[in-house]
Amino acid sequence: MRPYDLFLAHLFKDRDPGGYPFRLSVETTNHCNLGCDVCPRLTSGRSYAHIEREFFESLARQSAGEETIFYPQGFGESWLHPEFGQMLVYLNQNGVRCVDLITNGTKLTEPNCHTIIDSSTTIVTISIDGADPEIYERHRPGAKYEEVVDNIQRLLRLREERAAEFPIIVLSVVGTPEVMTTMPEFREFWRPKLRESDEIFVCSPVTWAGALSMPGRDPSPPKKDLSKRPPCRMIYKTLQVYHDGRATPCCYDHSCQLEVGNAKEQSVKEIWNGEPLQRLRELHEQGRSEEIELCRNCPDHMS
Repeated sequence: MRPYDLFLAHLFKDRDPGGYPFRLSVETTNHCNLGCDVCPRLTSGRSYAHIEREFFESLARQSAGEETIFYPQGFGESWLHPEFGQMLVYLNQNGVRCVDLITNGTKLTEPNCHTIIDSSTTIVTISIDGADPEIYERHRPGAKYEEVVDNIQRLLRLREERAAEFPIIVLSVVGTPEVMTTMPEFREFWRPKLRESDEIFVCSPVTWAGALSMPGRDPSPPKKDLSKRPPCRMIYKTLQVYHDGRATPCCYDHSCQLEVGNAKEQSVKEIWNGEPLQRLRELHEQGRSEEIELCRNCPDHMS
């Protein structure tokens, strides 16, 4: 199975939270060089900053040896952090088993590609929507399609030249209707260049808990009886830590409405097993998720 198939298989296999998040996302920065219309970053109402390196490293040490996928990003482009390359290397040198770096691909310079390979970063997920430059650049202002294509091919070439096992490369596509019309051409171009272990992953557009209107998606709150809605799987598997330490169990919670702790004041395990998060799970299990404003209004519920 390819990386995202494995991820989804684990995510949906049960609602056992275990002792540590299956997916731990750490926001290295929420600064970004693009203004994508599929991202709620500019409307989150949070301050903009790079994470303090000492804080990042403390989260890495806590994750060492854990059965977790460590995502060194949040709502920004991680390569804008001036120390990000060193932070990637730190993850590898300090026992973090699986790292999935999500990037918009604009900063995959030759030195940065070498750093990815040197650090044995497990997965690099690159956002690139379809095969039409005009569509891509309209939805990701600030990016140049051909430059991103060249950057991806650079990483592929260097991986082969260095005979490196990692990274596994995932090309991630937000599957809006107009992008989907270009996917046959996209697959025809990229599939021969990828290894069998690499992946082209088409994800459904999300509304970020109703924050954005997305083509093909209704951002309005669910109209069905929420008391019969199964618990959202996200609150059992994921934890997002923002650059200021605040933590939420929902990857769509861009403004941190569901704050369940602060990782500058508590350990990851304390937050994961703490009363605020346990209470959220109980409300979902009791069919009372409508009592949680973000969940009540969320069209992206993951049952």
